[in-house]
Amino acid sequence: MFTGIITNTARLRSSKKSVFAIEAKEKFVSQTKIGDSVAVSGVCLTVEKKEKDKLFFSVMPETLKRTNLGTLKTGSLLNLEQSVTMKTLLSGHLVQGHIDGVGKIKEIKKQGNSREIRITASPSILKFLVEKGSVALNGVSLTVAKLKKDSFWVAVIPHTWQETNFKKAGLGDEVNIEIDIVAKYIKKFLK
Repeated sequence: MFTGIITNTARLRSSKKSVFAIEAKEKFVSQTKIGDSVAVSGVCLTVEKKEKDKLFFSVMPETLKRTNLGTLKTGSLLNLEQSVTMKTLLSGHLVQGHIDGVGKIKEIKKQGNSREIRITASPSILKFLVEKGSVALNGVSLTVAKLKKDSFWVAVIPHTWQETNFKKAGLGDEVNIEIDIVAKYIKKFLK
């Protein structure tokens, strides 16, 4: 389980035979153990090997199908978050690291000191979103600002913009989307 509050970024160093190697700050790597869950741009992955400044993960075909991990290039900037503990401040919302689908950035506009991003997504994702509800994009806990028929908007504060891979975001980029788990359970119970 995660909070959607990104604590570090990393670079993709290689993705061979479904083994992903990322390069991160040594402090982050040293605080991580083999078997730990780490959210990598929102995707919950298990640390299988580590070196001084690298972490290695196996990525299943299902994960590659549902996320943007399979389309990333070497050097891509990734968001990182270690899993929560009983001592973790829950600043964002409950994020599982189970990606529901991929959306595309269609618009980025500066609004005062923040940026607003419009994401297109499939109806199967949009039906779970509500204005002022939670959504995780690339692992970042955000609030849905506006909801349209084929897309939704989020607003990103300057700190989040600078400390996550949003600072490198461009039109057409794919983002991993995780719907708020509470919305999924409510929908299931109402069936």
